[in-house]
Amino acid sequence: AAAHGIRLTVAVYPWPDQILAGDRDSRQVRFWSAWAEARSAGFIDCFPSFFQGSGEETVRREFIKGDIHWNQAGHRRVADLVLGHLEPRK
Repeated sequence: AAAHGIRLTVAVYPWPDQILAGDRDSRQVRFWSAWAEARSAGFIDCFPSFFQGSGEETVRREFIKGDIHWNQAGHRRVADLVLGHLEPRK
């Protein structure tokens, strides 16, 4: 990818169980942050955004019930984070 001028960005986000458990210092965040830094890749940590307010309310509001996938509100949250990260590149 680098040989073709394509920049890589890695994003991590919490699953509902991590939100409900308050797992803010996730193994995934630590691993992928270090991996991206070592390779000069971009890194988007979506974890902090999902930990604003009640975990139960966040899961209810932003995930498909009983699933790890986002609903429309969850997709909007992540899209805003990704666009906010990419916008300064222009």
